[in-house]
Amino acid sequence: MMRASRTRGAATLRHSQNLASHGQLQHHQAVLALRLKSTEAPSRPRLQRRDTPNLANLSAKELRTDVKRLGRILGGIIKEEDEKVYEHVESMRHLAKDFRRGSSQEAFDQMVKTATELSPQEAKDVARSFSHFLALSNCAETHHRVREIEELRRGQDVPSPFPPKMDSSRGAIKALLEEEKLSPREVRDTLLKQRVELVLTAHPTEINRRTVIEKHRRITRFLEASDRLDRLNEGPPEHSYERRELEDSLKREVASLWSSDQIRRSKPTPFVEAQGGLAVIESVLWTAVPTYLRKLDAELVRALGEQGLPAEEAGLPLDAAPIRFASWMGGDRDGNPNVSAKTTLQVAALHRWQAATLYVRDLEELYIELSMSTGFSNEVQDLAEEIHNSLDSTELYRRIIGDLRRRLLATAQRAEKNLRGADFTPTHSSTNPAKEVDAKPLESAEELMKPLKAIHESLQASGRSVIANGRLADTIRRVAVFGLTIMPLDIRQESTRHLEAVDAITRHLGLGAYAQWDEDTKINWLCQELSTSRPLLPHQVLSDFSNCGFSDTVIDTLETFRAASRLGEGSLGAYVISQAQKTSDVLAVALLQQEFGMVAPPAAAGEGGNVPSKMGVKPMMRVVPLFETLNDLNNAPQVMRRLLNLPAYVGRISNRQEIMVGYSDSAKDAGRLAACWAQYRCQEQLVQVAKDLGDVELTFFHGKGGTVGRGGNPAVYRAVLSHPPNTIDGRFRVTEQGEMITQNFGDPSIAQRILDIYTAAVLREKHYKHVQPSAEWRSTMDAISDTSCDRYRKMVREEPTFVPYFRTVTPELELGALNVGSRPSKRNPKGGVESLRAIPWIFAWSQTRCHLPAWLGVGAGLSTDGSLGHLQTMYKEWPWFGEILDLIAMILSKSDPPIAANYDKQLIPGASDDDSVKKDMVELGESIRGSLKRTCNKVLEISGHDDLNMGNEILQRELEVRAPYLDALNVIQCELMRRLRQQEYASPEEEAALRDALLITINGIAAGLRNSG
Repeated sequence: MMRASRTRGAATLRHSQNLASHGQLQHHQAVLALRLKSTEAPSRPRLQRRDTPNLANLSAKELRTDVKRLGRILGGIIKEEDEKVYEHVESMRHLAKDFRRGSSQEAFDQMVKTATELSPQEAKDVARSFSHFLALSNCAETHHRVREIEELRRGQDVPSPFPPKMDSSRGAIKALLEEEKLSPREVRDTLLKQRVELVLTAHPTEINRRTVIEKHRRITRFLEASDRLDRLNEGPPEHSYERRELEDSLKREVASLWSSDQIRRSKPTPFVEAQGGLAVIESVLWTAVPTYLRKLDAELVRALGEQGLPAEEAGLPLDAAPIRFASWMGGDRDGNPNVSAKTTLQVAALHRWQAATLYVRDLEELYIELSMSTGFSNEVQDLAEEIHNSLDSTELYRRIIGDLRRRLLATAQRAEKNLRGADFTPTHSSTNPAKEVDAKPLESAEELMKPLKAIHESLQASGRSVIANGRLADTIRRVAVFGLTIMPLDIRQESTRHLEAVDAITRHLGLGAYAQWDEDTKINWLCQELSTSRPLLPHQVLSDFSNCGFSDTVIDTLETFRAASRLGEGSLGAYVISQAQKTSDVLAVALLQQEFGMVAPPAAAGEGGNVPSKMGVKPMMRVVPLFETLNDLNNAPQVMRRLLNLPAYVGRISNRQEIMVGYSDSAKDAGRLAACWAQYRCQEQLVQVAKDLGDVELTFFHGKGGTVGRGGNPAVYRAVLSHPPNTIDGRFRVTEQGEMITQNFGDPSIAQRILDIYTAAVLREKHYKHVQPSAEWRSTMDAISDTSCDRYRKMVREEPTFVPYFRTVTPELELGALNVGSRPSKRNPKGGVESLRAIPWIFAWSQTRCHLPAWLGVGAGLSTDGSLGHLQTMYKEWPWFGEILDLIAMILSKSDPPIAANYDKQLIPGASDDDSVKKDMVELGESIRGSLKRTCNKVLEISGHDDLNMGNEILQRELEVRAPYLDALNVIQCELMRRLRQQEYASPEEEAALRDALLITINGIAAGLRNSG
């Protein structure tokens, strides 16, 4: 994915402050200044298949230098600690490179032999070495991507804060003005109306500990500091004190990383997961978001100003929030028994505490800055007169800021009371004073926003705009985006849990067994109850379920709704129904919300969470059905048509409906191609349903993972533009999961770039001329989908050898020891592959470099249509089809049949013996790899490329650097799995070392592939 960068001056200052905060290199601050140079930006076609940076003048030399530098530092540390381990590492590294250069079987066999000769502790240390090297390569590549984008931005003759790229706000605004002929006002209005919401989830795909992640960030920052020293025209000499000190700091960080435990020793709780999500906000996004919005404002003023729009009419309003965040951490209880109603209440309190804490820090800075004693507006004077307990008699801004600070302290203290019993310790002394603050807690973001905007307007009116538009403007923008809760919480629960709850209620009331009613009867009864304000259950029952004979799961479901009804403004977002299949699934959730007083219309997606009505009525959460399997996607239009025809439901949703499209489970159910086509058709038909019923405003919520097999796409801009026509229309909600949160939001510069890509993509899509697939193309896709689905299901569901083969040659059974998430890996602990969650399903296959879920059935499907020319035309002229094939090509390029074959050879026990089951597994493995090869050839044949990576220089570069180290880790992993399964260890200590080593290889391979599930 393309990476972002800050403006040079701001980046330099911030980075030098980061270094100073760690007590290092304070003396560098005076010399870390950058000189901007301008060259003409390259022109861009309307839409490129692969929009990678055009960096002909930038070689990968700088990246290789950084990688070698970090590798040399790591190697020196390893050698100093244990020279024998260092020799093993070097031996395997050279063998892996020999294997890569000429596909030398002899080198590969020798690598396998070396792995068999390692003691358990040596295997662990060698695995650590390769794993750390790949993680350090990631640090170097992260920095290099920022460097590349910054080079593009600096090399332009326009004072734009964004690079001259199609997938930036600059590129999108230019396209709307020049290609679509929109007026400047139309461009600005389009941007202000759009709603983008990124939903952070705790799906267990981030395998690194937070401690390790933070060390990686620090190493990246040191590389940035070093880079800036190198770029100074009159920088310190090569052997200066500054450079030596920086190098020593980098060595210390790598040494600390090497000595740290890479393995999570216990599973995180949902509360700890939520803390991790908030840590990303605090450490990166709290700064990156207002910085990005400041740049977006500058670009609007520049680009629209060139078209004659005055600056005061062209800029981004301070309270505009074109992009927001939400969270599932602490609210997602789908198959996770560890998330309770109490968990959700505690996490919501944690969000409020974190917001108050961060705003207190902002206000303390503003208090120092806003020391004026004259020039106040009437509104400021009125606000100040309402505050009586302040010593700031003449400094009215300080009086208002001081009062807001006290109210925020009271807000934080109230949240702390709600956190009793949670694993929580306040970390900021200013929000944890010795005694309780005598002030009224803030209840809404507007209570914070209004006085801050009044101060801003007063400063501007008094000729102090330069002060108004600094730190104060950034704080106002934070309030607009993060509110008082940082991120509203979504709740997710399985449809069967609501069925059970409503069934328990009807039985308790003597109305019969709801679960046994047919769909028509359910809908009629649910609509009848939704049309009355009378509660179903008496007050005494609603207040205490313990004497109703309800099961524990029913009580837990009902307590979740009770908890939701108690949460304050901005705390809640959507209520997502997983495995939704029927109209009654949605109505049941609406009724259960009504039972707890949640009846006011909900806020729209991307509007910052729930807001009580003027009469104080509790708002309902948006009820969002999640359609996941192939059948559910195909049936979704019919389900939603019936739902949106019901006055009892439509009357309470303000003509707005959100629908979640499941990418992971549909691909696991039907295979990649069939799932993609079903998702496309489902969204198309749902848009038509909404149009037929009076233009109901639909927002699609895309449940995508990081990998291609789970709907992920590293090229967000192209992915958004290739969606079916009219399905985004300025509204886009998508999950950011696991390791993708770290990759996309672990660095401020990259976070800004990601925010810009999302903003640009949705802005451009609103007026993008989509290619409508012809009837012939649709017919072809129907045939491709049917064939690919049939081939996929025959393998996964009907091939009797497949399940034992899968569990034998992948580390699926060992993944549970990773402790990467609070959620169990299976919905049903006793089930087989069908009950395995999509994440470990993908994770296991990616470890062996087979990546089977992303391509199984693709080759057969693409071979259905006999006309190669027809498919080539579809590839070239239909962006959606071309994007699907490019993504498949990308994942195929990461596959490695020889590596996968070694798992078969090492892990199918006694495969050479006369054993029919083992023989069948060997033959199945050969068949799978044969299918992989045919799929590669077919994709190349259709695309017309000579190489699967053609046009994707970044991926090609990454694979070249990583392949030898990944190969070594895969060989070691195979050997470790073999020893553990055959119990080849002499003591519990040796077994523990082998298990640790195996987990380290899993970490390392995931780091090398840059995704896991």
